[in-house]
This record gives sequence, C-alpha cells and structure tokens, in this order.
Amino acid sequence: MAPGATVRGVTDKTIKIGIAVPDLGAVAALGPGYDDGDPQKHMASILAAWKRAGLVPVNGRDVQFVYRRFNILDDSAARAACTGLVKDESVFMVIAIHSFGGTGGDCVTSELKTPLVTSDQISEGEATRTAPWFFTLQTSESRMERNWVNWADRRGLLRGKRIGLYYFTSEQGEVFANIKAQLVKLGYGKMIVSEVASDTVGGGPQDVVAVQRFRAANVDFAWLVVDQLSQTNFMNNAQSQAYKPAYVESDYRFSTTNTATMTYPAGQFDRSYGMTFMHYGEGPAGIPPPPEAAQCVRDYAQYSGTTVDRQKRDAEYTSLNEACDEGQVVLTALQRAGRALTPATFIAALETIQDMPMGIHGNVTFTASKHDGVDTQRTMQWHGSCGCWQALGTFEPFFVP
Repeated sequence: MAPGATVRGVTDKTIKIGIAVPDLGAVAALGPGYDDGDPQKHMASILAAWKRAGLVPVNGRDVQFVYRRFNILDDSAARAACTGLVKDESVFMVIAIHSFGGTGGDCVTSELKTPLVTSDQISEGEATRTAPWFFTLQTSESRMERNWVNWADRRGLLRGKRIGLYYFTSEQGEVFANIKAQLVKLGYGKMIVSEVASDTVGGGPQDVVAVQRFRAANVDFAWLVVDQLSQTNFMNNAQSQAYKPAYVESDYRFSTTNTATMTYPAGQFDRSYGMTFMHYGEGPAGIPPPPEAAQCVRDYAQYSGTTVDRQKRDAEYTSLNEACDEGQVVLTALQRAGRALTPATFIAALETIQDMPMGIHGNVTFTASKHDGVDTQRTMQWHGSCGCWQALGTFEPFFVP
C-alpha cells in the first residue's frame, strides 16, 4: 500500500469485516430441520476461536465483525444489508453465510466493488458478471449441472430410460446449456421425450401438468430441476395416480440435505440416488465428521455452551459449518495478503487457495479464472425408512470442467 493511501475498512490496527446474517424467521418455526440456530452467534464464536488460538491479530491488525440481518425471502432486505455493511459500516469485505442471493451478492460485488465470500451457488454467467469480487465455496450451478449428467451416466442410471425434464422457465437457458446439452453429447438426446417448464417457484399448477405429460410420454426417469415444494407436489400427484418414475437429485437448491427432502413421499423417492459435493449424509453412513467440522462444533460449544448435534440439528450443523468454512478461507487470505492489505491483494490471496479441506464443503480450490471452490463429487442414496441421505464411497474428481 502506498504511503498515505487508505483502504475502506482497514486501518493501521484493525480490519472491519461485514457479516450478512440470514434470518429464516417463520421458516424456523417448522422445526429443527429448518432452524439454523443463531448465525450471528456462530460467526462470533469463530472470531473468538481465532483470538483464543492467537490467529488474530493478523499481520498486526485486529479483526472486527459487524453484522446486518436480512430476511432470506425479501430481496430488498438483502440489498439493505449490503448497503448497510458497505456504505454505512464501511467494511473491507463481506461474508454472506448463505441465501444472500443474486440481489445481495450483486449489490456487494458488481455495484459496490467489494470482495464477497459466501456459500451461495451461482451460474457461470453470474460469476462472470460479479468477477473478480465474488467467491463461493460451492461449485457453480453450471458446472454442477454438467457433472450431474455425467455422474448419472457413469452410474448407469440413464441406460434405456425415457427422460422427462421439468424446470423453471427462468432457468431454461442454464438447463439447455448444461443438462440438456450434456444429455445430447452423451447420446441420450432422443431419449428426452417430454419437457415441461414452470413459472412458479414454491409449487404451482404446472407440477400436476408435468405428471400428466410425463405419464402420457411414458417417462420413466423424471429429472426435476425445480424446488423441493414443486417436487413434492409432483411426487404426491404421481403417487395418487400409481405412477412411479425414477428420480435423481443433486446439491441444486440444497436437495441433498435431509431438510430439503423431508416432505418427499417415501413411496416415490425411496432408494433414489443423488450427487453431492458436500459432507452430507455421513452421519447415517457411520462416517465421522471431518476434523474441521469437529473443531468448529467444539469452538461453538466453548463459546456458547451449546453443542450442535449433526443428526438432531441438521440445518444448524450445516449453517454453522458453512460459517466456519467461509471464515477459514477469509482468514487464510488475510494471512497470505500480508501487511499491504488491499482488495487486490486479498483477492489474489484467495486465488492461491488450493485443495483446502473444509468442514461441510468438499475441498476448495480457487484460481484467477475460477472463483467457485469445490471440484469433487460423491454419491448418496435416500432411504425412506429414516427419511435421510446416506453417503456412499469417497469424494472423486468432477468428470467435466
């Protein structure tokens, strides 16, 4: 940093970081499966653990967290959190734990040119638009969709199947460019016998139409690229008509979490497979948590007096570990950026992170041309007896870029 130069949120002694805190509000009242706990307290426990371990001050500067809460169902609230953190609090960068969405993310990055680290999944088009400011620990939606098709092919799930695609009209371009294009490339183009689009997120009349059209076309592999409520409506309607195609899932809209699938009828979805790049389904499979996750839970217990059980409080366990993973990435970049901390040196430091083990995400790698972190996948299977996913095998590299 040149003598006399100033960087927003950075003084000689402190670095101010903004935390966008998701508020699930009434959704949490649906039960532990939807309750993230207190994400602000999660983040506070992370900063306390850094200080306890002597990791802060970092390069001679203390770290300060400032918070803004936002309703995850309100785009205007996400924007208000963005402007409150960047304009009012003058933070150096923002950590958005999850569900900050396009509105909040675009505000922080494209509009206000501020580094953002999150676990939100975005398309490659959005990644280009928000570069170089936007970093997500998850893989992009586009890469996920391409690899989802290749994964299903490698597992033999598509052989001899008549495929039906159900997707949102707003995401048709992504589906065509990635899922449909890969199906055609792998030789399944003629097996796509029905396509239905919906304009309604959260369930609507097209859910029933999709069942009717799939049945009429003798679809026996229903590829549902819609939200969980729409999928639930589809499956319940299919079950009422004694129609049972095969299903497949992925991390699209967190569909490989037990919370996301808790409304699926077991008679329809039992033994279905899914592809994940997260450490989901490990508890039911008897796989111990990663060391990073175990440490995250211990740090929070020491700070709050509460231990978050990954089986009984699945949503909070995931949210807590998302925060810890994001915090680890940010701390590492602050350390590597050195004393001359600027947005440019911070971004360059993030881009040096290679194959970093995480608590809930797969290992994370960033480069100058890739700001979505995970490059590996694993298979899961859903069991109706427990209403839960079970991880199978180990993480393996993605099949295609």
